[in-house]
Amino acid sequence: MTAAVTGAVAALLVDDGGGVQIFADPRLQEIVHEDDLAYVESLLNDFVKRAKLHPTDLFEQVSSLAVGPIVTHRKGTTSTDSDYLKSFCSNFQQLANAGD
Repeated sequence: MTAAVTGAVAALLVDDGGGVQIFADPRLQEIVHEDDLAYVESLLNDFVKRAKLHPTDLFEQVSSLAVGPIVTHRKGTTSTDSDYLKSFCSNFQQLANAGD
């Protein structure tokens, strides 16, 4: 996934300690189709809650999504993708920093 991927609305990152950071595009309401918005917002809220309890399990589940309005475009590591991640998340707002 690149920063230019159409429809990319969120990023979940796992640090070396297993903590999950969740980022979302602040223009979510402009990007996501009206019919899917409530569902996507509900999923992101659920991700924030679950990241606090089971961050690694959440990341593994989300990194394999392939149906519905939420689809994983790319999975990588922070050590090899740090420039990409900085660029991709630079316009997103952080929703959670869990598992520290």
